Amino acid sequence: MRVLADLNSTILLVTLVINLGLGFYVYLKNRKNEVNRAFSQILFFIALWTASFLIFLSVEDPFWLLFWRRSTPVGSALVAAYFLYFSLIFPKREQAFSFWQKLLILGPGYVFSMITAGTPLMIKGFAQGVPQFGIVYPLYSVYLLGFFGAALINLFIKYTKAKGRQKLQIFYVLLGMGVSVIIGVVTSLILPLLGMSKLFSLGPPFSLLMVGFVTYAIVKFRLLNIEDFLSRGVFFLGLIAAFALTIIFLLVGSYHLLLPTYTVLANFTLGAFVLFQNPRNHINQFFFGVSLVVSVWALSVFMSIGANLASVAHFWGNLSFMTVALIPFFFLCFVSVFPKEFPPLTRFKLFVWIISALVFFMVSAAGLVVRGVGGISGEYTLSTGRPFP
Repeated sequence: MRVLADLNSTILLVTLVINLGLGFYVYLKNRKNEVNRAFSQILFFIALWTASFLIFLSVEDPFWLLFWRRSTPVGSALVAAYFLYFSLIFPKREQAFSFWQKLLILGPGYVFSMITAGTPLMIKGFAQGVPQFGIVYPLYSVYLLGFFGAALINLFIKYTKAKGRQKLQIFYVLLGMGVSVIIGVVTSLILPLLGMSKLFSLGPPFSLLMVGFVTYAIVKFRLLNIEDFLSRGVFFLGLIAAFALTIIFLLVGSYHLLLPTYTVLANFTLGAFVLFQNPRNHINQFFFGVSLVVSVWALSVFMSIGANLASVAHFWGNLSFMTVALIPFFFLCFVSVFPKEFPPLTRFKLFVWIISALVFFMVSAAGLVVRGVGGISGEYTLSTGRPFP
């Protein structure tokens, strides 16, 4: 269970960084464009929503546990408001909204966010780990369902009327946001109302589906008038991730995680940047493969060393051997084609290398390489099996 909790927190942290990074990138690309501003605010508030979940899962003190649980609806209330506003002005604003019209659309989100953060009107407390909802929570639920539903319907109507590239842009935004909204509402709103709160933290990670579809639309159809996302955006996202994680680790006192974070981000960002220069080039593909598996291997080694529980150390230790089994394969492929393929990399040779890598990968995945762990918390050592030599 502890492994799952740590994995859940890791996914939430990744979700936070990606939404925050993409939000800054979209905003800075064209801060004067109201569509860009509205979409970036959606991403910022998703990041805020995710951060509240992440902190809630990390605290144990009853006071802070209740405080951060009450804070989780803050981000979602604002996401619903800006999502509806975004649907009204995307892909281009057809009419100007007055101050009072904007207040009518965005105001409810701010009202609910202020009510939930400092009062028991939304969440009164806990009983056996289950939140007890206040008198305003049903109204908040109707607000979320109404605003999200209206936004999706509005985008669908625009999709049926649009043509050409705009139709494709709306399709990917509608698909990504639609799936993310439906899953988020079910896991983080409806199920808790029915007394099933175990899955409520799954809502924010599904926003990555929206990010994925939107990123594809940016690259393929120049969504939000962004044309150079792959060439510059990847470095920007890497820098934002490094900055955000540095602030988080400094605030929580996890200074030992700074170097591992920079190591993983540097490898992955460099590999992604090289790949996106020419995704069809074999040199770029294999270089990215090397960078990716080295990033995962470095992360798993650092996590295994700093684990506080034997089960966590065993999980990450196992993953480190699984990924290290793939490093020779990608490295051999890379040196075979760099700086040019001479002699050409044959399918038979590639097949033999793949089978060899998969054999060691499966042996590690089966737990035959790492048989167990020993030692004390924070200083665990791995005991290896017979296949290790």
